[in-house]
Amino acid sequence: MRSYGLQAFAQKLKSATALTGHLGWVIFLPLAFLAFRNRRAYMLAPLAIAAAFFDPNPLFWLSIAGGLLVLQWCVLNYRDFAAQWVLIFFAAALIVFFAGSARYLLPLALPVAILASRNVSARWLYAGAACGMALSVALAVVNYQHWDGYRKFAHSLRKQAESGRVWINGEWGLRFYLEQEGALPLMRGQPVHDGDIVVTSELAFPIPVASGGGFLTKIAEAVIQPSIPVRLVAMNGRSAYSTTMFGLRPFDVSTAPIDRLEAQTMVVRKPTLSYLPMNAPEAEAQIVGGIYSLESNQWRWMSGKALLLLKPPASPAPIEVRFVIPDRSPTRQVVVAADGREVARAVYPGPGSYTLTSAPFSGAGPVALTITVDPSFTVPGDRRELSIILTAAGFAPR
Repeated sequence: MRSYGLQAFAQKLKSATALTGHLGWVIFLPLAFLAFRNRRAYMLAPLAIAAAFFDPNPLFWLSIAGGLLVLQWCVLNYRDFAAQWVLIFFAAALIVFFAGSARYLLPLALPVAILASRNVSARWLYAGAACGMALSVALAVVNYQHWDGYRKFAHSLRKQAESGRVWINGEWGLRFYLEQEGALPLMRGQPVHDGDIVVTSELAFPIPVASGGGFLTKIAEAVIQPSIPVRLVAMNGRSAYSTTMFGLRPFDVSTAPIDRLEAQTMVVRKPTLSYLPMNAPEAEAQIVGGIYSLESNQWRWMSGKALLLLKPPASPAPIEVRFVIPDRSPTRQVVVAADGREVARAVYPGPGSYTLTSAPFSGAGPVALTITVDPSFTVPGDRRELSIILTAAGFAPR
């Protein structure tokens, strides 16, 4: 809860907004407006207008208005047992939950339907139930096609999983189906070796891949794009059906792809640079792990431990590591090892720009340079382990 700020006020507010929109769709939304209308509905206008400013999409602010209308009706009729159930459970959901997922409101479906059935004629109930069923089937078909796309892509990689290592750079159904075929989940900072295959989902929270001194080349790809233009979750969608990380609408209307999948194989090549600036074109191929993407076209954040491959110099040369300890970093100790042997260590008084240099060193083949720092830290809302800002490392140029 502390690391990712799941109970932070901003996150709870997003969850409450999403849950209110979901409440409007517990029954078919137009039926909710018909069943729960009342003379004091004008009091909800400021909130509906505020929601429209936050997201002008009619699907969003109409959903919020519908959910608020249900809640207001229950407040005005609080002596009704079903209304009490709705109010008490919804209040508990606001306190307990943080992801804003529609499934949290399943216990409200029956009491809301009972209340609606008392307030409208059977003709409108049948019409609302039919429209709600049509929308539900459409969403269910899209959901099936989404997960079936993962299943088929995983099945197409069965032979590769049987003969070698396949890593899963994603979560949810993609990971489930690939693990059934023998693949393994990719961990942050884990090196990927020559011949390994990495399957990546653009949607399902991919992480940076430690190239292990090589590069990834694509061997297969798939685009998941159902034909029905509704989305429960999508790369560029705004639906909070599963989580508010993607948006706050109860579902989305779109024809855009849900996800793009890639299977890439690792091809390792020998390091070409003895001294590696973090913005060098060769950096991606020589970084094995523990170092993140290039920022400001100059530097990279490092985790608690980093590993690079270096071309050995023609003659022994000092190893040099250039870095910055930023103001927010508690890192004070930096240790450098080459091919598993410690070559330099230093303790620093505080934030600043530093260069750590070792005695001359050489190697017969590619040199594995390890940089270890203590301590590292994390930032709320950022999943990365952070420590220092690295600008260059390697055998000092003459």
